Amino acid sequence: MHKMATIKELIRYFMFPLLWGAGIFIFNTFEIINLIAIGIASFVVSLIILLIARILRSRMVRHMHSFNLIPEAGLFKETLPMFSSGKSKLPHIILMIHGFSASTSEFRYLAEKLKEQGIPYYAPVLSGFGLSSVENLRKVTAQDWIRDVLSAYHIASQSAEKVSIIAHSMGSMLAHYLIATQPVHKIVITSPYTQVKSGHRILKRLLLTPVISQIICLFNPTVKKNNKRDWQQLQGSGRFVYTAVPTESIRALWHLQNVTGNFFPANKDILLILGEKDGTIDTNAMEYQYASSNSCKVLRYANSGHNVLEEQDKDTILHEITTYLTEN
Repeated sequence: MHKMATIKELIRYFMFPLLWGAGIFIFNTFEIINLIAIGIASFVVSLIILLIARILRSRMVRHMHSFNLIPEAGLFKETLPMFSSGKSKLPHIILMIHGFSASTSEFRYLAEKLKEQGIPYYAPVLSGFGLSSVENLRKVTAQDWIRDVLSAYHIASQSAEKVSIIAHSMGSMLAHYLIATQPVHKIVITSPYTQVKSGHRILKRLLLTPVISQIICLFNPTVKKNNKRDWQQLQGSGRFVYTAVPTESIRALWHLQNVTGNFFPANKDILLILGEKDGTIDTNAMEYQYASSNSCKVLRYANSGHNVLEEQDKDTILHEITTYLTEN
């Protein structure tokens, strides 16, 4: 009897904790099942919403499939600018493409020379440049710049029978795209920036790597382009240029190099102009790159740096350019 009493006491003693534990287990099990059910339901609802959004989006852009997309520029051929002067076309026009961080002001001396000789020209401003806020450059892409020059070319080509191109520095990469995709009469390239110097190759690779690029832009948001001496020389020169740019714009510039690398000209007649004091590009590498695949007339000037159209040899250079453009 004593043993039976002991068993009953043990049962009574542990019954409540056992029942309590069992209740909690059952409750938690139902909670877990509920959470799983809620998760599955949320996933299904999200999937349905995404499918509906995709269907609606496809309906909105369905008609676009009948148009001709230009992927490098992110626009459709049918949406390019239309222009007419209302008169017959000019026989010839010059499209001038400026360089990185600069503006059309770097063509100011050349523009005067062209005007003196009655040579029509058009110089568009590339996206992000020539503005009161340099911060706009943070969101500009290589695709934007390609779209700029493609639109500019189509305005020029609708105003003249022949379009020639003068491109400086970064503008040379954009010129390559036009030369490869559009009819171009004559080509003048000055101080082409088509590849980085050896000291920037690793940085370029890092800046074009997604996650690493974001970290670099976060901790080094701005790149200074000019030193104090350069800044002093810019004062009163009439040359509009950013002395510092967002790091994101350097990334866009180097991405443009990769994109337009597939469009490098071949078997073209090109006037290539280089400055011996150029510290921005490797002039020997540039001369070899152009001359090895084109019929290239190379002019090198001992007293000029990167901005050959504005420096000591500019008068001689401008004469060479206008002479080349007016030759038959």
